[in-house]
Amino acid sequence: MQYPTSYSGKVTRNETPVNQSMGKLCYVKENNKTACGTDADALKISYCPSLKYLEAAWQQPVSSLEYRHHIRFVGICIALLKIKYILIDFTKFGNPTLVDQKSTSDFLQKALLNTTLVRSARVLSGDEQQFRVHKSIEEEGIKLPYQVKVFYSTEEGKKWLLPQQSENICSRDSIWIPVDCNHKILRSLAASEVTATAEVQDEAKEEATNTTVCRTDFMEIVIDLNKKLLVLRWLRIASSREYRYGILKAVRALLENKIELLLINNHRRGILTLADQTWFVSNSVAVLSKSNLQKLAIINSADAIQQMTSEAIDARMKKANLAFSSQLFLSEAEATGWLLTTDNE
Repeated sequence: MQYPTSYSGKVTRNETPVNQSMGKLCYVKENNKTACGTDADALKISYCPSLKYLEAAWQQPVSSLEYRHHIRFVGICIALLKIKYILIDFTKFGNPTLVDQKSTSDFLQKALLNTTLVRSARVLSGDEQQFRVHKSIEEEGIKLPYQVKVFYSTEEGKKWLLPQQSENICSRDSIWIPVDCNHKILRSLAASEVTATAEVQDEAKEEATNTTVCRTDFMEIVIDLNKKLLVLRWLRIASSREYRYGILKAVRALLENKIELLLINNHRRGILTLADQTWFVSNSVAVLSKSNLQKLAIINSADAIQQMTSEAIDARMKKANLAFSSQLFLSEAEATGWLLTTDNE
């Protein structure tokens, strides 16, 4: 796939603005391809709806934090757009560190546990050090829930991903997605397809049976008593006082209603302070050990720092050997699917 060699982000006579969100413009060009953002992005992402295909290609080396942030955003795209095939192009990336590769592999293994992804093609530059890093991760035996194969050209990767349609990938309905594209836009892309629309309608019907226990300007708590499910959603960045208030309200509702399934959506919450992390772990261990909780699903944003914070909290919680299982996710749909799936299914 060829990316535009120059794209100024300005409207020309061949481009018509169709949307504006988070300070970035989306354009529909005369060839019916959509472009978002500017050519300054270090990561170029394109999406082919008809084939459920996503391609992510770094245009230059990036920092460790940027790399982890990019990987998490790609994961969100996979989850929200229900991607089946992905090609990740590292040829211009440089040499990722072993620590970064291990961290992102661990993240993808957990976050994409119930993913729709079938195959992932990784294209390397041929640099020996880059190959050794990927080989080291492979030898550690981290099992991802989809097929992964390494290639040295995008053409070969595409042929493996879609043997019958590799030449037609994104030839008609290519959509360019900027890093940090508003999630509302991603959801609108998914909802524009028949299957996604049907799921949205089904979710709307289910919401009619839910009970809102508490709602403020910064959080809401919703319970489905039939399913023994509690959902805590943060609606904006919360202060320390607001965060602790929301957690205590959720814990009280969890105990009073004998909740078995808990979903916490941290997408808009922001990053916890070290003091709040310690407070959450100590209070959660004490309370949840006396609860009926069986499963905990946590949804994070693409922010790498938030993700690392959640991973640290998860590790500390697991050391307490609590009697419930927990998983990290990138969308409510995947998290809810895991929560409502019985162990023997």
